[in-house]
Amino acid sequence: MPKYVFFILSLLFLITPAKAETSVKDIVPLTQGLPFDRPGHSQVAFNSKHNEFLIVYEYFNELFPTIREIHATRRSPTGAFKGFFKIGDSSQINLRPDVCYDPINDQYMVTWFSYPLSNINKSSIMTARIPWSGPPANLKSIKAIDLKSYP
Repeated sequence: MPKYVFFILSLLFLITPAKAETSVKDIVPLTQGLPFDRPGHSQVAFNSKHNEFLIVYEYFNELFPTIREIHATRRSPTGAFKGFFKIGDSSQINLRPDVCYDPINDQYMVTWFSYPLSNINKSSIMTARIPWSGPPANLKSIKAIDLKSYP
């Protein structure tokens, strides 16, 4: 008899849906929410020294189709805003960002694909090193290194 009870209880346990104990309470937008904003291709790196995230993403607005920029935002683990900046040259098309954190030098490394508006055949893979706290306040964007120039 106890074997059957155990079997029935096991079946009940398997078919009873588990209650979700976690839920998304606050959804934090990455952009200012301008009309026709279409941010995408986000990548995230966690900074274990300063307990924060750097989120990089491709910014695109349908009203200005030739502008594709790489934006970055620093966020706390709760999603609280800590900073925002642009990366790269705004006169180029910038796509597909990626980011990693370097704990030894306490900085982020961001890479992306870039090409001039006039010629897609002159594409490059770009990179920028960014201090953990972001660029200085007076710097609007980070200058990048074209990886094609390295052997």
